[in-house]
Amino acid sequence: MTQLSIAVCIDIIKLSNRCT
Repeated sequence: MTQLSIAVCIDIIKLSNRCT
């Protein structure tokens, strides 16, 4: 996967952590 995809994954994880 490209670095962009990894960055997006990290963003999603951070958003999920903030949601919980």
